[in-house]
Amino acid sequence: MRRTAIHAGVGLLLCALGGGCAAPLVKPDAFDPAVLGETPLPGGRLQPAVDGEELVVEHSAEWMRLRPEHLTFVGYRTTEGERLYCLVLECVPEEDRLTLLPLGPEETSLSVLADPARRGELTAAWVRYAQDRALPEGVEPISIALREAMTERRLGPPIPDPQRVIAVAANFSSHLVHDLATDPDLIAAIAKTPPRLFLKYPLQPPPGTEIPSDLAFKGIIGPYDEIVYPEITWLPKDERGISASAPTALDYEVELGAVIARTLTWEDVCEASDEELFGAIAGYVLVSDVKARNPQVYERALSRNETPDRWARPYLTGDADTDLILGNWTPDTVAWWSYAASLGDFTAVGPYFVAHDGGAAMPSHALVCARSYGPSETRGYPIPGDRDANRLYLRQCSRATEDPGARDAMLWRIPQIVRAALDPEGALASTHEVTALQAGDVIALGTPGGITLTVKGRALIRVLNTLLFWWNARDWHDAFFGRSVSNYLHEGDALFLWGEGLGYQLLSIHGVAWPPPPGVVPEPDDPEAQDAAAAAGP
Repeated sequence: MRRTAIHAGVGLLLCALGGGCAAPLVKPDAFDPAVLGETPLPGGRLQPAVDGEELVVEHSAEWMRLRPEHLTFVGYRTTEGERLYCLVLECVPEEDRLTLLPLGPEETSLSVLADPARRGELTAAWVRYAQDRALPEGVEPISIALREAMTERRLGPPIPDPQRVIAVAANFSSHLVHDLATDPDLIAAIAKTPPRLFLKYPLQPPPGTEIPSDLAFKGIIGPYDEIVYPEITWLPKDERGISASAPTALDYEVELGAVIARTLTWEDVCEASDEELFGAIAGYVLVSDVKARNPQVYERALSRNETPDRWARPYLTGDADTDLILGNWTPDTVAWWSYAASLGDFTAVGPYFVAHDGGAAMPSHALVCARSYGPSETRGYPIPGDRDANRLYLRQCSRATEDPGARDAMLWRIPQIVRAALDPEGALASTHEVTALQAGDVIALGTPGGITLTVKGRALIRVLNTLLFWWNARDWHDAFFGRSVSNYLHEGDALFLWGEGLGYQLLSIHGVAWPPPPGVVPEPDDPEAQDAAAAAGP
């Protein structure tokens, strides 16, 4: 009955829920026209695709241009495999040249910024080099071909691996409107609720399980490394208390990351001014927030018959449809989102770490994301439509800014997010292994619209739920993705992410098999196996 029902209703639901035939692969209305037209970047490197309806990103070292007014650092991988932190003295794409000033053997990009005297020395050295190519006595710069630094993966994360990477959900209006079908008039109400935060690092197992000792993933990767992902994603327990798996629907998100400069506790931030909290930001990095969508969709399916009246009240907007789209934000939700966003090499950081200038505002940054499709025989899924393999199709183009008058201004500013990350009453609090943010921790500030995931209004879902009353959560999950699973990231695909002044990332996609954790059913399409597992218990 279960699979028969899916096949009978799949066409209707694919069109109603935004999967398959109705899910747009490109959402040009989510692009910021002002950013699209900026030159030399990104406008100078965007070209129409053959069909004339899509834009293709030209791969060029020009995307590595610096913002000259800010100290910028990289993590340089030596031939011995060590990571040497360096100040960028110059980046000249047209001459294929990157010149670096290595820091001391025990110094990092964070430690030198935390020392006012050392920061002053580096600033002076940087200015002198820009003026007359002078260097401090006894210091030998590193000069490397820019293309070699990227193609040979010589640029790793520009900061030491953080203890935690925290991400913000639904922080851009373009994402809410174009990906989550949110009424624009209700965005102000969403902004009055607390920021919805989850973990991207350290690696989080499916709730109720433990990470195996032979885990294939590192979690934090460099800007030109492989995104390694599990080909199977585990789902929350269904109506019968059974956990199962599904082919991973891997989605892309480009984000600006704020790097914490010093230890912060709730006592430090709860009454601190916004200016004081901006003073606790060391700088900014480009972050890839790749994640598996399956647990998020499945959680919504499990809650399809619920009403928000008993949900976590601080996160409710008061509009039933909006609350159903955003979902119930509880520690359990955070746990599943954290697993979906972390259990793979999903968090690429860099190539540049740009120091904060000490001001009481976040500098705005244009953001771009493009993706390619690997050859069908490699990726295992057909390339959607008539698109070419290995071309970088534009998918996100916006500006990360806190300016309230901007087209796509972030709903929550950095001070609000920092307070929410440490709030002992927030949904993230249950994940805290320690009650502090540490120097080097990263907060990924949210993604603009244009991701693969597309949902429709909940009113229609409620109607269909009444008509298809015999469907369970897995039926809804499978109908939601349907054929549109080919639209997501798969083996052989690639991602291009760029942030203004932050450089760009070029990340290949590689899937690996990963055995199920204890208590998870390995064969989701075998009802008899599921029933036996349920009877046996986890």
